[in-house]
Amino acid sequence: MLNARALAHSEKVKLLAKTKNRPEWHNARLASALALNTTMRGCEIKNLRWQDVDLLTRVFSVRKSKTEAGERTIPINAAAFEAIRELRERARIFNGTAPEHYVFPACEHERIDPTRPMKSWRSAWRQITKAAGIPGLRLHDLRHHAITELAE
Repeated sequence: MLNARALAHSEKVKLLAKTKNRPEWHNARLASALALNTTMRGCEIKNLRWQDVDLLTRVFSVRKSKTEAGERTIPINAAAFEAIRELRERARIFNGTAPEHYVFPACEHERIDPTRPMKSWRSAWRQITKAAGIPGLRLHDLRHHAITELAE
């Protein structure tokens, strides 16, 4: 885990507060909420489809991961549920709630395509971390932070 880090509590609070500041940071905010509350990798979040979200039993199914051990079922806690609820409401607006649709759909030239996954939230993430005074923090670091919190 090269350069992995967990956030100080004050950094986490500041980061979450800053993510709410601008509408164009919406996807990065919701992705960070999932990373902080599920231990999912960024690629797992981007590839999440509605068929992988069970709102009744409150679990995510990670079907494709970096490693075999990465294929797993993850409980949805209250913060992750709130993020998914918000994503679901947004998906309803553009008819993007079919099981095969992506939770984070591609958007190019202001056209949302739920049949393809979002490629990146890198620009928004850099702006958020700069605004929070934590430049260099990677979204992947939130996974490490979540794992650290669970271990503690």
